[in-house]
Amino acid sequence: MTVVRRARVEDAGGIARVWARAWQIAYRDLVPHAVLDAIDIDERRERWTARLEGGDRTFVVEEFGIAGYCRVVVPSEVASLYVLPERRRGGLGGALLTAGLDELRSHSVHATLWVFTANHPARAFYAKFGFTPDGAARVDEGTGLEEIRLRAEL
Repeated sequence: MTVVRRARVEDAGGIARVWARAWQIAYRDLVPHAVLDAIDIDERRERWTARLEGGDRTFVVEEFGIAGYCRVVVPSEVASLYVLPERRRGGLGGALLTAGLDELRSHSVHATLWVFTANHPARAFYAKFGFTPDGAARVDEGTGLEEIRLRAEL
């Protein structure tokens, strides 16, 4: 059974594993290999533990363990959303994004997120939820890749 719920501190390891696997698999042809090879799962787990201890607004989807997560930052940002690569296209990402947008809806009338410009599958996914480019762009410091900001009315 699929369950979407607010993340707890004990989910930090599962969230870190989802993030690392998503980056290493889904971004292998997008992100420089040196960046992917340098991923430190223990550092990520520690970072997530601190975030969750601090009351971070993150949702997880459980389906035989943590299969994905969505982190939002009030008032209006979807900070990250990842699903295990082998679990994509099964509705988990949509369920997570819906939970995140519901959280933001009580704080704002719109939501924004950043996505790699060349990540066309993610851009198509977000478009299904009304996200469109708002004209803002930047270079991601960790990868050197261009990102664009997407915006949706809530």
